[in-house]
Amino acid sequence: MALGFGMKMELQQFLDALASSPEKIEFETTMAVIEDNYDFTPAAFTNGNTQN
Repeated sequence: MALGFGMKMELQQFLDALASSPEKIEFETTMAVIEDNYDFTPAAFTNGNTQN
């Protein structure tokens, strides 16, 4: 059974599944966990001659 997008997963559940059976985690589930647990704050940066 794949751990798919229809299953909302808490961060610790995701980490446990990642440690025990990573092949069962679907990409959409990974993206949903990131979306639910990551706060993005835009920030300017310079890398060599490249600026954002």
